[in-house]
Amino acid sequence: MSKSILIVDDDHINLEIISNILEKDYNVDTVDSGNACLKYLKRNKPDLILLDVMLPDKLGTDVCVQIKNNPKFVDVIIILLSGIKVTKDDYIFGLEIGADDYLSRPFEARELIARIKSIIRFKDSIVKLRETTFEPFDQQSTEQTTKIYEQELIKNAYPNEFKRIIKEYTVILNEAIQQRMFKNNENNSDPTKKITNELGFLQAGARDIIDVHKEALKYMLNEDSAKRAFLIKEESRIVLLEIMGYLLNFYRNKI
Repeated sequence: MSKSILIVDDDHINLEIISNILEKDYNVDTVDSGNACLKYLKRNKPDLILLDVMLPDKLGTDVCVQIKNNPKFVDVIIILLSGIKVTKDDYIFGLEIGADDYLSRPFEARELIARIKSIIRFKDSIVKLRETTFEPFDQQSTEQTTKIYEQELIKNAYPNEFKRIIKEYTVILNEAIQQRMFKNNENNSDPTKKITNELGFLQAGARDIIDVHKEALKYMLNEDSAKRAFLIKEESRIVLLEIMGYLLNFYRNKI
């Protein structure tokens, strides 16, 4: 089934151009103001919104905040569009308020399509990861899994190891954030697998991973600037799911 895209722009030439680019692969609707966008969302839920920053009635960034503050639309992809060059601070601010990307005009049709496909693919992979990560906990009923759930928490049984793993976890999170901010395509799966192996050898359970996750976030959100708080929380959820998935595979191979 084709994904649906809503284009929000008061320039009708822009609406026509972008619609012509996308309508071959997506179901496209258009509106020309911030209020019209919010009214549209009362009846529809698009998969992605291309949202112009300068609208006649309100800023696109304010519209973005309103959309993302509604739990119903938290998973809707938003790409902000600007008629001026997007600075690094603009890009970070866009991510902080919930946008998934920030593009400045003029852009080539090929770039727009590539950005949209990349973000949709990324979001779909996260949904799939969520579905496949937690399901095995309900299905497995082996003796080893039972022992894992009954195992004493790592933070109590191995406090020094617990602190060391938290430090490793924060390093992985920082690397993930750098990749997100600066479009760095380097893969940090090896450190993630390393920390997963360490957790596996300690017979870590889901509660242990959550403990590590919470302690790392507590440290990073206290020590880091508020500007990166949104990125830290979003990327940490992705890393948490990856580690859960790797750990399940670790235990499957041991059974």
